[in-house]
Amino acid sequence: MKTLYRGGLVFDGGAEPLAGLGVLVDGATVAAVAPLAEYDGYDGKVVDTSGGTLCPGLIDCHVHLCFGAEPDPGAPLSALSDSAIVMNVLARAQATLANGVTGLRDCGGKNFLELAVRDACNSRRVLGPSLRTTGPIICRVAQNGDHVGRMAQGPDAVAAAVREVVAAGSDTVNIMATGAVPSQATDLGDANYSAAEIAAGLAECRRLDVRCASNAQIPEDIVNVAVNGAASVELGTEMTDDAAAAMIANGVFLVPTLLARQCAWEARHAAGKDTSALTAFIARSQESLRLFYRAGGRIAIGTDCGAPHTPHGGNPRELALLADAGMTPLDVMRSATSLGAQLAGLAGEGRIAPGTFADFLVVGGDPTRAIAMAADPANHRLVVKRGAPIARTTPLGLAA
Repeated sequence: MKTLYRGGLVFDGGAEPLAGLGVLVDGATVAAVAPLAEYDGYDGKVVDTSGGTLCPGLIDCHVHLCFGAEPDPGAPLSALSDSAIVMNVLARAQATLANGVTGLRDCGGKNFLELAVRDACNSRRVLGPSLRTTGPIICRVAQNGDHVGRMAQGPDAVAAAVREVVAAGSDTVNIMATGAVPSQATDLGDANYSAAEIAAGLAECRRLDVRCASNAQIPEDIVNVAVNGAASVELGTEMTDDAAAAMIANGVFLVPTLLARQCAWEARHAAGKDTSALTAFIARSQESLRLFYRAGGRIAIGTDCGAPHTPHGGNPRELALLADAGMTPLDVMRSATSLGAQLAGLAGEGRIAPGTFADFLVVGGDPTRAIAMAADPANHRLVVKRGAPIARTTPLGLAA
């Protein structure tokens, strides 16, 4: 079945939005993007986007679908059966899709349970976003919920952990170079892994031709993962000029995950607790982002949804936080679409062009001028996945 989207602006995921274009969808893919005059005589289904913008669906490159934003993420997981966790993962993925996010990279789950949902969504057996998964986080010690991760100490053990995660079917790997930061925003502390351990893990990733995300926050860890071939640095809180230069020279993305820090601040503020440490931590995070952005680095959005106090479905808020930190709305939209798809390895997504998938977000106004049009789901008019409209309250069920 063919559908013509016409009337409003078209943002293709890269260039400034254009007026006067029609986007023709045939089934699950874009058949043509052309001036409206070329559609004279078309008498099929039409979606009127007047007063708004047709955008690629958003891509979030850092979520945790096994976690449900609980203050202590480990306790609920311990109480649930594997089947209950899988059903929760699916419900969270669908809630995220309904809020405009058509692609996700899950950066750490439990016992590879999220892979079943990935396979069901990617094969279109169930409604859901496109998914890429890292499997359990590879980490040196248990901390901050990482007791569900894959513990490994020593270069040989880290390399073996990479092999195990890939053999289980993970699309990518997450090596925690710097220990996670508690919601109270205490000091970052020492590196989680030594330079030798990082080098061994990333060498194994290269040998197996699999991408690696790395939670790296202090400068030496950022440099180590960058020069050893990581695809992305997650968080990057203590960015320096040298760290940014190493990332840019090696083509490494930054995934800032500002939303989780903001949500943690809001939770502490609502509880009447001291927020001074988190306020300082957020300021450092924003300055690190600005440093990397001004240096010309590539940025993809990531929210850490599922982390404490950061619920799934609130993902678009990250766009406003990036703009508040100094990115232009146009660059935020690029990061949220084409750049995110590039990092996650979602071929045919994140762009609107002939042959790409019809994964769309239709918003009011122009998000490249006013980012709230995309960052606030109240301004979302329509979400489309593989050519099919998605209800705001998508039920569990088979894909159309």
